[in-house]
Amino acid sequence: MSANDNLNMANRRLKHLQDLGIDVWIARQRAEKLVAKREASYPLTGLGTLHSQNQLAQQDSSTVESQSRWTKFAELVKEPVLNHRDIPNNDLSTTAQAEPTEEEERGHDIPPYSVSLAVHTYGSATLVSDAGARTNETYFDDLLFALNGFEESRLNELRFNYPHHNSTSATLTGAQQGFKAWIQSRVMVNDQGTLLLVGESSKDVSKLVDKPDWIRLELDEFPQTGESKRALWARICR
Repeated sequence: MSANDNLNMANRRLKHLQDLGIDVWIARQRAEKLVAKREASYPLTGLGTLHSQNQLAQQDSSTVESQSRWTKFAELVKEPVLNHRDIPNNDLSTTAQAEPTEEEERGHDIPPYSVSLAVHTYGSATLVSDAGARTNETYFDDLLFALNGFEESRLNELRFNYPHHNSTSATLTGAQQGFKAWIQSRVMVNDQGTLLLVGESSKDVSKLVDKPDWIRLELDEFPQTGESKRALWARICR
């Protein structure tokens, strides 16, 4: 029996099983050989290309149905295989998305982050406050004196501004990193001390400051009432 006879017999068996509603799957290598032989025997104008109405009229219905099935089979064989391991969570309907950067989350219409902080040092005490935070001078002096363990010292006034130059990419993270490097190398040089932070910006920017032996106190604003002042004295003298 010749190779063509074997091919014709295989085709008849496949057609018979397909007529019974049974799908038959064969090895890709063998399938590609069958496609090549079939195209050599029945050249098509292109896989998946529909015949014109005049061409269909010249063929009987069985031939058209056979070629249609063969065209679909050939397309299936040549379709690239998608490995489920290439899809995150084995979900073929979704693809992995990169996490947005801080700049993308802020959007183009939101201005870059900027902050200005007043920094006062008095002995082992450091007081950081938002530029707009205010209190009377006498209370301010008494507060620093208490934070320094009720010992006299010299008052130093500093300013932390971020960014240092105009920048369209300034972020809170950048301000936090810059403030940590600045204050720990230039201001909080003692092994022990007290850091008082007053205001939301002061608390946000100092999140990365890490001095284990320093006492850290945070306030939303300078105390304005007798009760709030007494509560702060209790925390300082603890």
